[in-house]
Amino acid sequence: MFGYDTKYTAKDKRFVGGSFGFYFTLLKLKELFCEYEVHVVFDGFPEKKFENNPFYKENRKGKYTLSFKEEFEDNLKWVKVFIWNLGYFLYHFSDKEADDVIGSLVKNLTKRGYSDIVIYSTDKDFYQLLSNNVRIYLPKESFRGYSKFLKEDEVLEKFKLNSIKKINWFRAIRGDGGDTIPSINTYYKKIKYKSSIVKVGHYIELINNANFLEEFIQEISNKDMFREFFREQFLKNLNLLELDCSIFDSFDMLDKFCGSFDREKIKSCLEFNSFFRELEMLDKNLRIFKGEW
Repeated sequence: MFGYDTKYTAKDKRFVGGSFGFYFTLLKLKELFCEYEVHVVFDGFPEKKFENNPFYKENRKGKYTLSFKEEFEDNLKWVKVFIWNLGYFLYHFSDKEADDVIGSLVKNLTKRGYSDIVIYSTDKDFYQLLSNNVRIYLPKESFRGYSKFLKEDEVLEKFKLNSIKKINWFRAIRGDGGDTIPSINTYYKKIKYKSSIVKVGHYIELINNANFLEEFIQEISNKDMFREFFREQFLKNLNLLELDCSIFDSFDMLDKFCGSFDREKIKSCLEFNSFFRELEMLDKNLRIFKGEW
């Protein structure tokens, strides 16, 4: 939606930037992963999580104006039609965050024996899902950026951790500005607590030495520079960062969300959204969708 915010139809000036951008994302993914299943997940609104943590993602609220919401819903309707008629899996629970649904998918697909699961996202929340059979594909975020795969050992090396299970312990102290989850230093600054800047070196060794979360909390809470933060904020942060991977017990119950490939309906979607140049590319696009090279 934000990447193509000037994309309007010439005839009736409808905003189609969201569906236009998503269409090309689907083409890219099919080209990169033509032998893979594609599972697309949309965000719902976890009302209870926002009620319990009013600061959570509060920095995003200004973007969601009435006109944006209307345009988003209109674009989303057609994006879902694209996905459905490509034969991809589609998930959109009105009361669930996409992150939790993806976590549950990874858990259940792993149980089913999937040996290579790729998460297409820049969201650091998915670091906790990394394993021998799960990796992340990072799309480039800028013109000068680059795309790459991210594996478990690279994340452990980057953060100097000895277990991926501890990544959220680390991030609960480090914070996450994108989701308005305060770091220890932001927290102390907000309450005007007189404390020196807490650096990574002050707690990384304590994280690696602990075998269990309770052991880590007990050890670090005894130290002056952490005591206030751990009493008031740490567990709140950790609760927001931990993905709920138990939304559904079995992947089989979700098979009904898988569509089937339909050339004519895809063409109809493109025509409705006035993608005239893209219609000229339709044969090439359909070869990509089918994985025919």
